[in-house]
Amino acid sequence: MALTNRDVLTFLPKCLWIFLRLSLNTLFAPLRSGRARSKTIGVYIRQRWTQALFYILTAGQIQFIFPVWLAAYKAQMKKSQKPTAVDNVPNTQVQGVWFGDAKTATTIMVYYPGGGHVIPGLAIHAAALDRWTSWCQGRLAIFAIQYSLAPAVMYPTAIGESVEAVRFVLQGPGKGKEIMVGGDSAGGQIALAVMSHLGGHPHPDVDIVRPLDLKGGKVKGVILLSPWTSSDTARFASITELSGVDIISPTAIKYWSDLYQGSKPDDPYIVPEMADANWWMGVGEVTQSIFVSYGQDESFKDAITSWARKFQQGVGNDKVRVVAGENEGHNGPLSLLPERKLAAEIVEHEKSAEGALRYCVGAAHDIHWIGIAFSLALSSVGIVTGSTIAHTFVVNCYKEAAGECIIAVILWRNTIGFAFIYSILLEGQ
Repeated sequence: MALTNRDVLTFLPKCLWIFLRLSLNTLFAPLRSGRARSKTIGVYIRQRWTQALFYILTAGQIQFIFPVWLAAYKAQMKKSQKPTAVDNVPNTQVQGVWFGDAKTATTIMVYYPGGGHVIPGLAIHAAALDRWTSWCQGRLAIFAIQYSLAPAVMYPTAIGESVEAVRFVLQGPGKGKEIMVGGDSAGGQIALAVMSHLGGHPHPDVDIVRPLDLKGGKVKGVILLSPWTSSDTARFASITELSGVDIISPTAIKYWSDLYQGSKPDDPYIVPEMADANWWMGVGEVTQSIFVSYGQDESFKDAITSWARKFQQGVGNDKVRVVAGENEGHNGPLSLLPERKLAAEIVEHEKSAEGALRYCVGAAHDIHWIGIAFSLALSSVGIVTGSTIAHTFVVNCYKEAAGECIIAVILWRNTIGFAFIYSILLEGQ
């Protein structure tokens, strides 16, 4: 989007205002109160900075200062010393970039980076997607597209482009492989629109969102991080009440939504929360499993939980896992945590949304067969010596969405002490 004359004239004054706000927030950060006290000063300042940026700048100014998705992707690949791969999405004007090797992967995820429909995919998206494929050690490849952004292009063009990305993967690099769909924030909204389109509710604008038949197949998994399910501040108080501890404000939400939606009325493709449980039954029929995360301190919390109740009822509770990240705001899993902290989290009792996601996408650890052998050896020793096992913490086999792993976590504690044994067993297809 080109800058307007007004954008050019107001850009410098707005930047000075943002700097002033950031300086004041930094100065008074030690005096923060309420839920903000639970945030570290660094997290609090970053949240205030990001929210000020989104609140004060226009869409044109934001798109001017942020690099395009392709640039963010190339920078990440250079940082991780991996090759780049880019494909055009047929029947569109957009491109997608590859994380992981599509030729050797057994599962391919089509991913839609969020950004309020106005912000391109960012460096944090590239870093997260790169990490996910590393977790899966070659079994997962991700095709992440940059759909067209508002206000240059409005609803439902981005949905049409996103459907075409799925078609491209199904008919090309993903043919004969397992397919996933994912997205965060506005990208999560688009992912839900794509799944509605595939799950018995084809979009009525067939010229823009072309029909796509899975021909009896299923999407293996859907990953939704802080999906944008509604902007209704009258119904969902958290949009306003939690904006003080999150990166997005009610003003920015309304501004971006208006740019994307234009004069079109609300519908389930724009506002997934307005769809009832019956709507989502079709999605359940074409999907094996769904992972949803949101932050306990995020503005969209009320809207997401309201939508999730109906979604789980329609799809089936056995197919959906909903995780609330402790002390997290919007898009918590994109604020990457140290691997050692993630590895310490207990399956299905994770405190961070990223920790839960890590097991969802099938993280494989170096321990692998060595860990299994060690577990069996310790068990044998315990039986031979007569040691008493005082506590077995978890025998939890969790078949995740992308990597086809069985994660077994067993905590043994005997009369001498305790040993923590952590192993992952790859399941054959």
